[in-house]
Amino acid sequence: MNDVVILGCGLHRFGRHPDKTVQAMGRVAIKEALDEANVSFKDIQVAYTGRVYSGMGAGLGVVNELGQLGIPVLNMEMACASSSTAFIQARHVVAGGIYDVALVVGFEQMQRGLIQIAEETSYGTQMGFNVMPASYALQCRAGEGLPGVHSFCMCPGGKIVASVNEPGYLCTNGMSNSTHSSPFANAALVTTVSPEDFAAHGTGPFAGVDYQRHFEARFFEAGGGAYAAPAQRVPDFLAGRASSGELKTSYTFGAVPGRVDELLPPGSRDALRRGLARFEQMLPGFGGSDGILVGIESRSSGPVRCPREAGSRAAVGWEDLFPLGEGAGYAGGIMSAALDGALSAQTWLRGAVATGSR
Repeated sequence: MNDVVILGCGLHRFGRHPDKTVQAMGRVAIKEALDEANVSFKDIQVAYTGRVYSGMGAGLGVVNELGQLGIPVLNMEMACASSSTAFIQARHVVAGGIYDVALVVGFEQMQRGLIQIAEETSYGTQMGFNVMPASYALQCRAGEGLPGVHSFCMCPGGKIVASVNEPGYLCTNGMSNSTHSSPFANAALVTTVSPEDFAAHGTGPFAGVDYQRHFEARFFEAGGGAYAAPAQRVPDFLAGRASSGELKTSYTFGAVPGRVDELLPPGSRDALRRGLARFEQMLPGFGGSDGILVGIESRSSGPVRCPREAGSRAAVGWEDLFPLGEGAGYAGGIMSAALDGALSAQTWLRGAVATGSR
């Protein structure tokens, strides 16, 4: 670990300054610290900022006020510990040898009177309370010889879209526009398949791709061959019967009644049935007639896995090639892909620092 020193400090006078922006006040404190440290602003390699009420982009605005572009600016928000958290993070990256010079700046500009954090206030809007993600994460652990099931990528006010790149196949995905104005909410239900499941559809390293394509083609045909998605109400899926009447969904190309329970592989179907029954207990109404299963989302993770060494996390037979995330078969979603990448980066950094090769 490298030694870490504080080269300079700066401060804007505390008080009420209604005529000044946080950017202007931050500029004063940063300039004072740089002058004391005898460091040029161009020497700064990374900046950590601490704030709560000034908005998500305020830290970037404070740093950019002095003309420093092209460096990472990380905003810490930990209530009254925001700035100390920013300082701790900066210390870690300097001690670890990732950066040599880091800037830490804390700032806040508050209005007179009581602090309001209700949803209808400007604070709630600014901090995102009006478009917060769903406050649940539904999980059903593996059991009874079946894999687990979990909800994935919940989009309140979202819509279902097609996610295909060649004719003759159907795959769905979910998204939300910035306004979250759709009357629907959509989420994937994810369960696990294994190489043993692939065996009936292909062999070799791309057996998982063959398995994926088989079911995407099957759903495409069941939808009528025009990218409409076969759909089934949840009670009908659980009971093993066809749905009747109009199926209102947000899917771009429309939904048609289909036996999703018969189109899926039996193991996945049974796992989803078990999971949906559990979710109905956790969140009454989840398994009601308003719930509709639409198409198949078959690309939440890559069907091919690139082998890597357990210790270094590098590709087998390579020193500096690191398979990461969904495409390499080690994640299924944004957060798990980010964590996989972070773990590989930390492993590489530890090795680089230990050998002095950074």
